[in-house]
Amino acid sequence: HQEHAQTLSGVHTDTWAPKTRDQLQAERDQVQARYSAMTEERDQLQAERDQVQARYSAMTEERDQLQAERENLRANLSFISQQIQQGWVYFSSSWYFISTAKKTWEDSRRDCVGRTADLLVINSLEEQVFIHGLKKEGFWIGLTDKYQEGKWMWVDGTELTTGYWDSGQPNSHGGTDEDCVAKWLEKSAAEKSWHDVSCNQQVFWVCEKMGYL
Repeated sequence: HQEHAQTLSGVHTDTWAPKTRDQLQAERDQVQARYSAMTEERDQLQAERDQVQARYSAMTEERDQLQAERENLRANLSFISQQIQQGWVYFSSSWYFISTAKKTWEDSRRDCVGRTADLLVINSLEEQVFIHGLKKEGFWIGLTDKYQEGKWMWVDGTELTTGYWDSGQPNSHGGTDEDCVAKWLEKSAAEKSWHDVSCNQQVFWVCEKMGYL
């Protein structure tokens, strides 16, 4: 009995046997398992890529924020340096310019406006003490009653509530119109150093503008 079938050409071949349903099912399951593994690996790589992208975006945002802060600091330092070079002094959210020349009250105010500022407005005893030590000589502040006698108004439009007048002030000395106010000589105490003075008198002045460091 022969174990092989013979072809017409004389070549022997194994008898072909079809695969069973179980074999096909097993092969399909293997393919499905490999596909699932590849899909899982792809998803894992995708998740890792997304994490890397998120970290990169966060680092880029942080870098941009640090760069913006650095530019702001550089601009602030440049501004501060410029203000100091131009003669401004900083105190409690304001910049102060102390003149080296003397002018009338109106001309002094015009000078301040030209510096994008105004004659100083004193809002507290702390500020009064500070400006009292800025200059030994007297200087104009932004206070006047020239628009209504006896009604002292600051240049920002607010009415005077707390004054630091010297003894006997204001007095319109000699019956003259002394409608403007100067912080007078340093020998006076800080809280008693204001004098009403003729607005046409030539006096030093101090400008003030808001600003933060």
